[in-house]
Amino acid sequence: MMTMRKTILAALLFFLCLPLTSIVGEEPPNAAHGPPPKAKPHRRKGGESFPPLPLPATPLRRTEKKRPPSPPTFIAKVKWGSPTKRIGVDEYGNKYTFWDWEGARQDIFNLTRDASRRLGVKYGAKVIDLRNFSGDPDDIPVLYFTGHMPISFDEATKKRLREYVISGGYIWAQACCGASRFYKSFVEQMKDIFSDRTFVKLPLDHPVYHCYYDITKVRKMYGGKVVEEIAPPLEGIYIGCRTAVFISKYDIGCGWAGLTNRYNAIYPTDARYLGINMVNYCLAYHKLGKFLAHKKVYFENDQNERADFTMGQIAHAGVWDPNPSGVANLLKAVLANTSTEVKFKRQVVDLDRGDFFQLPLLYITGHGHFSFSTRGAEALRRYLLAGGMLFADACCGNLSFDESFRREITKVFPGRKLQPIPLSHEIFRSLFQIREIAYTPLVQFQNPDLNLPMLEGIEINGKLAVVYSRYDLGNGWEGEPRPFAKGWDRVDALKFGINLVVYAQTH
Repeated sequence: MMTMRKTILAALLFFLCLPLTSIVGEEPPNAAHGPPPKAKPHRRKGGESFPPLPLPATPLRRTEKKRPPSPPTFIAKVKWGSPTKRIGVDEYGNKYTFWDWEGARQDIFNLTRDASRRLGVKYGAKVIDLRNFSGDPDDIPVLYFTGHMPISFDEATKKRLREYVISGGYIWAQACCGASRFYKSFVEQMKDIFSDRTFVKLPLDHPVYHCYYDITKVRKMYGGKVVEEIAPPLEGIYIGCRTAVFISKYDIGCGWAGLTNRYNAIYPTDARYLGINMVNYCLAYHKLGKFLAHKKVYFENDQNERADFTMGQIAHAGVWDPNPSGVANLLKAVLANTSTEVKFKRQVVDLDRGDFFQLPLLYITGHGHFSFSTRGAEALRRYLLAGGMLFADACCGNLSFDESFRREITKVFPGRKLQPIPLSHEIFRSLFQIREIAYTPLVQFQNPDLNLPMLEGIEINGKLAVVYSRYDLGNGWEGEPRPFAKGWDRVDALKFGINLVVYAQTH
């Protein structure tokens, strides 16, 4: 089962990656990271130092290895901070000097080597100075920061890092030896750069924990000994439904480098598996990152005198906007397939304000946990009782959103439960006749026989007031595949979305 799973995901990754071109704790004193390994000796014969003939150019010696072309760079370790070197002690008691940004010197080089072997896609790693970096994610998809000391960026660098991530790039960070000074300062710097977003603990159903290896627990080390098993430690910042910034407060880089005498670190094998998954995730979502960088914007037609249909989207404490252009694409499809005039602008709704009663349809989606305030739940209940309609879907099939929505809708209607919507219901034929649907590859892999629309709802006075799908539709509306999403196929998602709008208009 695991072999088949890896084969399918590796094949999916290959096709998706073709466009790519180019415990909190302090560090114990004298923590050893190890100097770089010595180069292997070159086996050359003495006589080979002279060319056999006086040619105008010296040819390659017979046993001299031809250097293959360098693979494209996947990840770059970023130089940062003070020019002052630190002193470390290796496992033999020998002192050496190192820069704080170096961390475990072989970390990303070992990781890209291991990932290339596993994934069958060859990439390289290097060290860079941001002052000499183009800022193009196609040149370097991932920037990697590590260290022990507090980190900070000037305003120009913050702007460049934001533009890099918004353009499709990724940032990885990890606290070497679990150094809290680095971890806390990096989180604060990211808050400044992405003031409209925040780090969230990545749930266990996040694709980064399952896109190659299935990871549910990792072993934490201290002083070279395993002390406990913990949940995977990654936190992330979302751009759309792409996790674009990753941070670990425990050391994973030393595990990539194969170092075992670590403090506040993840066991090397677990760290390597986690790192390979991170590589796989970023490669698979590279195309989506480029797509989201070019957000589609539709403008209202102020000259339109006919009645408009405006769709509201509910903002909540989770990742509430994972498909920035999904609603706009759906409304465009409604315009193309019906006589409805629609506003090409989504209205963001704050339930606590209660100013959305004029809207015929509300939409809620997202990743992560959320909750309605008492005031917001009451406003939504009055809106639905007055004839409004709510559609909800769990973006990418996110389990945390699914749990939250089921809990919160009982807060809105304590005496009512979500019930399966039968295929005979009018919503499946309000415009398009829907009997069977296609799902995304991951759903097909997990449920090969599933071809029916799995929708639930709540009726009030014979009319659907709430429609919910635990499988994603918003990604289908947006039109760009999410490699590890659990959802409806794009064509069927749009067809049902149009039916939904028509049903809301006519009821």
